[in-house]
Amino acid sequence: MEVYDRDEVKVTVYQTADKVLLSLGNYSDDSQSVHLDIDWKKLGLSSKSVRIVAPAIPDFQPSCEWEADEQIRIEPRKGWLIYLEKK
Repeated sequence: MEVYDRDEVKVTVYQTADKVLLSLGNYSDDSQSVHLDIDWKKLGLSSKSVRIVAPAIPDFQPSCEWEADEQIRIEPRKGWLIYLEKK
């Protein structure tokens, strides 16, 4: 998994048999808006059958949801923990 055109933003993928967790981090001093380049086939998922969801985590992130082709905005020196969940 990669992030389009943003060397300052890194993503790590954690996958189990039934869940995928993405950890995104913005290592720059500027806000970044990114598109995820997800290899759906490799993950065994379809973009049409998955929700991209960030759960609310106190003092870390609000809850949020994105479409597969939507940009994700990441504040400077911050990140997101995002689940790919089946609809």
